[in-house]
Amino acid sequence: MAEQEFLPQSDTEITAPLPNWAGIKGELIKWRDSLQHRAEVNSTVARRTRRVSQTLSAIDVIVGVVTGTSVFIALRQKDSTTTTQLVITGLAILPAISSGLQRALHLAGREEYHIGVSNESLALSKRIDFLLIAPSSGNLRPVIESLHSQYVEVMQRPPFR
Repeated sequence: MAEQEFLPQSDTEITAPLPNWAGIKGELIKWRDSLQHRAEVNSTVARRTRRVSQTLSAIDVIVGVVTGTSVFIALRQKDSTTTTQLVITGLAILPAISSGLQRALHLAGREEYHIGVSNESLALSKRIDFLLIAPSSGNLRPVIESLHSQYVEVMQRPPFR
């Protein structure tokens, strides 16, 4: 509710220059700053998620190659020990575990979510910057109310998914 305390109560109050433009401007700056912070956080999480996904994919490929080679070598040897067979079996299971983790963690969807929230936050932040630099004349109530509803919508999204 603190965001709305700077909004004038009637349409006639919101004209350039606004009687309480300093208060509204201060609140818009807070919104912009929190949106920029949100964008940075979501961008960082998206990058980390991508790295985890790429690491798991690399593990799949490397272990798959090692397993295939090991199985081929083990099949050609008549005297392979039980330990060797268990190690090869363990290596064969690792790609399945890794790809199962990727699906279970839904890494691609999480990365996409965080990129989307980051982009929305940055776009709204730029709209607020534009309003701060060049406030339009006339009735600003619809503009500020629209920005506020978009701000609330973006900020109510879960930070981590």
